[in-house]
Amino acid sequence: MAITPAGTALAGPLDDAVAAYSRGDYAKVLRLLTPPANAGNVLAQYNFGTAEAL
Repeated sequence: MAITPAGTALAGPLDDAVAAYSRGDYAKVLRLLTPPANAGNVLAQYNFGTAEAL
């Protein structure tokens, strides 16, 4: 998954999502990325789709 920081507003959830992904906790990745993805963040939407495919 290509998760990259997209600004300070998303840094906390995104950092947590990267950590969860590295642990293989894909359910947590999806929970963390859902709010920014629903808010229209394209990077979060892309990463959500990538994680969901796993």
